[in-house]
Amino acid sequence: MRIAPHPLPVSTLIMDQSTLSELKKKLLAEKALLEAELSSFAKKDPESRTDWETPTPDVGQGEESVPPDDLADKFEEYENLVSREQPLETRLNEVTRALSRIEEGGYGTCRVCKKPIPQERLEANPAAMTDMEHAE
Repeated sequence: MRIAPHPLPVSTLIMDQSTLSELKKKLLAEKALLEAELSSFAKKDPESRTDWETPTPDVGQGEESVPPDDLADKFEEYENLVSREQPLETRLNEVTRALSRIEEGGYGTCRVCKKPIPQERLEANPAAMTDMEHAE
């Protein structure tokens, strides 16, 4: 009788289910916070699952046009929101990928060397995709 190899990577097998469950809870909580923060000023792009868009300011037209000083303030606020959007969106995508790896069985494995990522690193950053040696 031949025993088939286990479908999960070694790193997932080494990590106990309790630890994996706690890390998943952390990721889900962070995902909810990131989505709430992004939703406060941006909208999800309907054409992309991973992209958010900060609406451009309404400048009005004709007699409803915005005075130049107000227009400058609106565009400054827009630039500030866009600069907030990018890191939040990047982190949300990292967290979403980590949750996918948990579901697919590849969580906790360095994407470069394929060795287990130390549990301490995952506890500090549950979305980590590499061990410290290969961290960017």
